[in-house]
Amino acid sequence: MPSWWGSLKAIFVSGGAFLGGGAVAVGAAYDKIKDTPGTDWSDACIAAFTPGFPLIGSIAAILGFVATAAQLLGPRPVTAKEALAIVTDDGDRTRALAEETLANTALQGAESEQRDAGMSAQLDEILAILKQQGGVGGQQLETAARTVQQLAGSESARDREIANEATSGDPEGAYRALVAEAEAGKRRNAERFRQAARLIAPFSPGKARDAYRSAVELDPEDLWSWIELGRLEAVYSSLAEARACFSSALQRAPDERNRSVLHNEFGDILIAEGELRLARAQFEAGLAISERLAAQDPENRLWQHDLTVSCNKLGNVEVASGNLGAARERYEAGLAICDRLAAQEPENRALQRDLTVSYNKLGDVEMASGNLGAARERFEAGLAIRARLASQEPGNGEWQRDLSVSHDRLGNVEMASGNLGAAREWFETGLAIAERLAAQEPGNSEWQRDLAVSYDRLGNVEAASGNLGAAREWFETGLAICERLAAQERENGVWQRDLSVSYDRLGNLEVASGNLDVARERYEAGLAIAERLAAQEPGNSEWQRDLAVSYDRLGNVEVVSGNMDTAREWFEAGLAICERLAAQEPGNGVWQRDLSVGYNKLGDVEVASGDLDVARERFEAGLAIRKRLAAQAPENSDWQRDLAVSYNKLGDVEGASGNLGAARKRFESGFVISERLAAQEPENSEWQRDLFVSNAKLAALAEAEGDAEGALVRFEVAEKMMLRLAERSPDHPSFARDLALVRNEISRLRTTDR
Repeated sequence: MPSWWGSLKAIFVSGGAFLGGGAVAVGAAYDKIKDTPGTDWSDACIAAFTPGFPLIGSIAAILGFVATAAQLLGPRPVTAKEALAIVTDDGDRTRALAEETLANTALQGAESEQRDAGMSAQLDEILAILKQQGGVGGQQLETAARTVQQLAGSESARDREIANEATSGDPEGAYRALVAEAEAGKRRNAERFRQAARLIAPFSPGKARDAYRSAVELDPEDLWSWIELGRLEAVYSSLAEARACFSSALQRAPDERNRSVLHNEFGDILIAEGELRLARAQFEAGLAISERLAAQDPENRLWQHDLTVSCNKLGNVEVASGNLGAARERYEAGLAICDRLAAQEPENRALQRDLTVSYNKLGDVEMASGNLGAARERFEAGLAIRARLASQEPGNGEWQRDLSVSHDRLGNVEMASGNLGAAREWFETGLAIAERLAAQEPGNSEWQRDLAVSYDRLGNVEAASGNLGAAREWFETGLAICERLAAQERENGVWQRDLSVSYDRLGNLEVASGNLDVARERYEAGLAIAERLAAQEPGNSEWQRDLAVSYDRLGNVEVVSGNMDTAREWFEAGLAICERLAAQEPGNGVWQRDLSVGYNKLGDVEVASGDLDVARERFEAGLAIRKRLAAQAPENSDWQRDLAVSYNKLGDVEGASGNLGAARKRFESGFVISERLAAQEPENSEWQRDLFVSNAKLAALAEAEGDAEGALVRFEVAEKMMLRLAERSPDHPSFARDLALVRNEISRLRTTDR
């Protein structure tokens, strides 16, 4: 290594080289500026340093200068004597460190050998103890000993206690302790799954079902996990799967109250299967338990509430059976209980809400009975309570939803009354709430479904008002939601069914618009879903009935298209399903009525085909069913009206056949029923129009018999009726059209008479 004097000399030399190279470069730059006009100093310097040798030389000089300076200013070089001392010291330290490491390694090896020997001795000791306690020897016993040893060495005090039990002559106790620990862990995890299910249920019921499945696997003794799973299986899997879940729950029902709940669950399945007689038996069994418990402790609000639920369930069976009077009695019994409980605790909002449910159920019965005034009173009573609850807690989404439902029900009353403007206002108010809730929680599938229903209701109003374009927009908006939900969970039968119904609504609209090809496409899309659901679960009578309805809708398109043979095929396919369901449950009034509708549709085809004798047979088959139903439930106004319709259809056949006397008899029988219903409920526009139709039919018959004066009188009566309806509902296009038609008939008769 050079000395400091050598380094200083090197600095002088390299510095001189650097300065000399720089001077040469500057001189070259100056010559460049002088010889080349327009050249500045930057151009000149670049040109001066471009030649290779000057540039390389300058760079070398610079580097040499920097290196020499760093060497001079850096650490002082070590002498040979100093280097020998360093090596000697380092060698001593290295030898000492190596000797220490070897010593530690030997110590660790000895400790490891001692530990292994200790563990081996412990294992041998445990093995010996376990051998003394009996049991199977060999490998199984060795494995058991190792397990005990593992527990004994655990950081957990509980594990060490269990190991002590095993070696203290109680391996059974250790086993029970370990199983208990595992079961406790399973229960903790099961509760997590239950929490997950409850959390996700409003957003994705399918995921909730999966979570409940995991919960019952981990903790099969939890009763309500089975119940909640059963309810979801009924929607996503099958009624059989649901029944299996409820059966598992029944095996674990600890008391009568839980058994009454399960009677109701089994009853709901039987209703879906159309087994109304068996469903009634289940609900009555649940009611008997509820009555007994409620009598034992009248102050127990839960048991009193259960009694209301049982009454409502039995009311649902009676509605499905068509026994509206019996349904009213059941619902009124439930209402009396709710009224009493709500009066006892006016501040209890849950009890107040229960009261609104009872009001709505009774309102639904009155609607089905055609008693619109009574229905309005019931719905308004429920609305008043729900409006109060919603105002007390605006952030409660469920109460806001209840308020929307009440608005929709009152809109239905106005629709049935022919007050389309008032109906639109009610539905728009309900829609505003539904839109707000859906925007607030876009992932809440129930609220999204409610929004689709609101759109459909407004579509119905516009269709009835003749605004088919506006109706189409509403229906298509609802369809978009149904499509999204159905795609989100393809296993959800309820959402798939909603989608099918949406297609049917649009099909109906296209028929009314005259777009038969488009209507057919819509109906076929709905049929594809109905067929898939019906094939997926043949025991679900509701889905079988939906399939029959889809066949009928396609038959309607073919009738309007003039394809009577194709229409007949569709109607016969639907009739076959109706016959099977009606035979399966003769006491189910809804299915019996469906069967009569099937006969009438085929009768209409035969009339259009000109085969009046076959048409008469079909209509008489339908009439026989309707007579039986009307006699069975005289208070069921829908069935009374159906009977009048059947009389009119047979009257048309007899009139077309030239049997005017027989036609008059049929028309007059229908007229008597229509007149009674119209007098019973002047507000029901449908019944008022039925009476108008009966008068018009008798008027046409009188003219056919040669009684022009009698025909004119009948037409004038019909005109007054329709004028009253048109004035009450000026925006109802059907009423205006009917009024124009009857006035044309009156004008024609008066002109002919003159």
